Amino acid sequence: MLPPESLQRRTPLIAALLRGQVPEFVLRAEADEASALADACVVHGVHGMLYHQFSSVPKQWAALPLLLRERLEYRARTDMAWELAHKAELTASLSALADAGVNVLILKGTALAYSLYPVASIRSRGDTDLLVRADDVPVLCDALARLGYERDTYSQGIGYEVNLTKKDRFGLVHVLDVHWRLSSSEVFAALFDWEEARRMSIAVPALGVHATCLGQVHALLHACVHRAVHFLSPYYVDGEPYLERNRLIWLYDIRLLASAFGAADWSMFVDLARARGVSALCLDALQAAVNLVGAAAPAETIVALARPKRSEISAQLLSDSAWRGAWVEFRAQRGYAARAKFLRDLLFPDREYMLRKYPGQPAWLLPYLYLRRVLGGVHRRMRHFR
Repeated sequence: MLPPESLQRRTPLIAALLRGQVPEFVLRAEADEASALADACVVHGVHGMLYHQFSSVPKQWAALPLLLRERLEYRARTDMAWELAHKAELTASLSALADAGVNVLILKGTALAYSLYPVASIRSRGDTDLLVRADDVPVLCDALARLGYERDTYSQGIGYEVNLTKKDRFGLVHVLDVHWRLSSSEVFAALFDWEEARRMSIAVPALGVHATCLGQVHALLHACVHRAVHFLSPYYVDGEPYLERNRLIWLYDIRLLASAFGAADWSMFVDLARARGVSALCLDALQAAVNLVGAAAPAETIVALARPKRSEISAQLLSDSAWRGAWVEFRAQRGYAARAKFLRDLLFPDREYMLRKYPGQPAWLLPYLYLRRVLGGVHRRMRHFR
């Protein structure tokens, strides 16, 4: 695992590369530093983007340290192979769901990979997120089971989602993360409902006639909120957890979405952000994307987002306090029973989840594993938010 301080120290260097600049420090990097830079590119999810960007300009590509080039190329080509297989799996799944009468919307990385990125494989990701009606989840699971997908039976804690996993004939793993509310965070779960999302959806022709995704305004709102969710909830790369509020691939998503906006889109985006109580989070996300990856947003949009219609509880997530963020999530739970479940799932998820999280450990060690989870979570958050 790349230590948090190591990742944060290299983030500005990688952001500069994404903007087309090559810091002298990168050009002079020795093997150890080049290796750490490559690791940081993978954690930020931009290794494919950088390979695509620099390898197309031979002079710039040759100037980069050899080890960095080799690592970027290896990961990018691995992603290309997975993308070919995953596209075939996904189009087959969407067709089967359409035959079963299940409407789905593709969310986040896969939707953007096939609608905004020049090459789908450079938008790195480990799964495809789908949004469906809650009533359609059983039918969806049955339809995908016939294609070889298995539903995870362990608890993931708090949320409105289920993971379906399949290993194809090449040994590649494909995961469909199926949501029936927009976010696993209760703060944002009702940001907009299925009917609104469906009404504003757009087609994704590259994934077949049954593929649709969020419209661009809703997609940008979702991208800003998704970034905020991971202020507290780690994302995983190669099985390791990371807490990084400025993960560069998410900011690059925002850059590409913003670049496709016209005046009417920006006006609608501001109105939605203010009405849904997420102006401050959207402002923070846009400013981070502008500063780090070269996104552009109209000055009037920035001014409007800086003046929310009312006090926004979600804005407290911008604090560097992990405890305050957990308090916001706790307060968003509906009723005493939901709050009790939140605390229980946060601190003491079920037995099967714990044994899967810590493979190879005997069941009699569960008390120790729970203690390890609690103390490890506290230590990890203190490292990231001190």
